Amino acid sequence: MNVPLELHDRLQAEYKALNRGALLFPPADPFWIELTGRDRASFLHNFCTNDIKKLAAGSGCEAFLTNIKGRILEHLFVFAGDSALWISGTPGREATVAEHLKRYLITEDVEIHRRSHDWTTLRLAGAKAGSIVERHAGQGSSEWKNLQHARGVVEGADVLIARQDIGAVPSWIVVAPKDHAEQLHEVFLRDGAQAGDPGIWDALRIQAGWPLCGVDITEDNLAQEARRTPVAISFTKGCYLGQEPIARLDALGHVNRELCVVETRDSGAPHPGSLDVTDESGVPMGLITSTAWHPGTQSSWGLAVLKTAVSREGTAVRIGKDGVPGLVHAPVLPPAP
Repeated sequence: MNVPLELHDRLQAEYKALNRGALLFPPADPFWIELTGRDRASFLHNFCTNDIKKLAAGSGCEAFLTNIKGRILEHLFVFAGDSALWISGTPGREATVAEHLKRYLITEDVEIHRRSHDWTTLRLAGAKAGSIVERHAGQGSSEWKNLQHARGVVEGADVLIARQDIGAVPSWIVVAPKDHAEQLHEVFLRDGAQAGDPGIWDALRIQAGWPLCGVDITEDNLAQEARRTPVAISFTKGCYLGQEPIARLDALGHVNRELCVVETRDSGAPHPGSLDVTDESGVPMGLITSTAWHPGTQSSWGLAVLKTAVSREGTAVRIGKDGVPGLVHAPVLPPAP
C-alpha cells in the first residue's frame, strides 16, 4: 500500500504517542441496541453463542448472533447493566440485528430499542488511556477487565464507559449522546489525549483480527471460522439457535478455513477484495477483505478467511497475480473477561 510521505510521517508520530500516551479517535458509529425487560438476558441468551445469563451488571462479553445453521449473522459486544443489555456491532447493521431478534419475540418481557441514531462512540487507546478514563469513571477503572463498564456523567452528558481492548492494546470506549460528541472530544484532548487518525485504529483492528460483519465475515461463515472461539463461544451454556452445528463442529475438532491476518512489506499491497491469496504453488486460499498500513511495523496488513492449509502462524503466502510475498498471522485476542 503506497502511503504519501506526509501521511506516513504523521501516522508514525501518532503511533509513537499510542505507545507512550493515549490516542483519541474521532466519533465512530458501531450500532447500538438496548434491550430492557425482565426476560432480556434469557432472550438474548437463546440466540447467540456466549453465556449471556451469567453476565453480572458491569460485565460484558463477545458473541456471535447465528442462524439455525450456526452461521454468522453478526459479531456482537454485549454489556450488562442493572436494568438493560447494551449490544454493539458493525456500523450500519442495526436494522438486521433488531429485525432478527424481533422475529423471535413472542410473549417474553423484552423491549428492543434502536439507539444508533442517538448515540456515538469515542475511542481512547494507548498506554495512558486508562489514566484519562479514571478521571471520569472513578478510581480503579484503569485496571478494569476487558468489557467491564459503568455508567457515568462527563461534562453533563450521561455516558457509558467501557474497556474494549483491541488485541493487546488497552482501549476504552465512551458512548455518549451524539449532540455531546464534540464537547467530549475536546474534554479528552484537554485531559492529555492526542487526536488519532482513523487509519491507525483500522490498522490495530486488522492486526488484532477483529472482523467487520458483512465485510470480513458473512453469513457464509460458521462461527468458529471467525477464529474468536475462546472469547465469543461457550460450549457449556446449553441450547440456542445454531448450537447444534457449532457443537458438532467442535466435536469434529477443526474447520476447513478461518480468519487470518496477512502481512506484507511490499509497497504494492492489494486493496480489499481485489486480489486472491494463494499458497506458494499458486493454489487459491482466500481473498483479502480489509487492508491498512501499520505505522508500527512499517508494513501493510489485511484480513482474509483462508483455507487451513495456510492458516498457521508464519506461513508464507502470495498475494495477487504478481505474487506479492506475505506472511500469515493468527489474530491477537484480548483476554476473556
